[in-house]
Amino acid sequence: MLYEVIPTKVFRQDTGILTYSSDTPLKPGQIVLIPLGRSTCPGIVLRKSQDRSPSFQVKSIGKILYDAPIPTWLLSAINWLSQYYLTSLPQVASLALPKGIEKSRRNTPKDAQTSPTQQNTSSKQ
Repeated sequence: MLYEVIPTKVFRQDTGILTYSSDTPLKPGQIVLIPLGRSTCPGIVLRKSQDRSPSFQVKSIGKILYDAPIPTWLLSAINWLSQYYLTSLPQVASLALPKGIEKSRRNTPKDAQTSPTQQNTSSKQ
């Protein structure tokens, strides 16, 4: 299936939506990792593409970062802000998502999360 995706990185001034393929069904608003040039960046799925057989090469979506989509009102707000302020969709989408969303965080055990001052007070007792 083909999907229209808003990248969170500005790649050209005249384009804001790119077409990607995915074997997994996606919902509008899902955050995915997409190839863009020689690197990858997060993107927001906008909708299914109406074009069934495009005349250009289509890359596939790297991976789904989050299963839960962003709310539809936020997706509408991104589109509205882009039109109202005459700004590209990637610029507005990059503001809507937190930095480093594509990075995975390590989980640490609860007792390893104590601060050095808490460790010093507990050792004095």
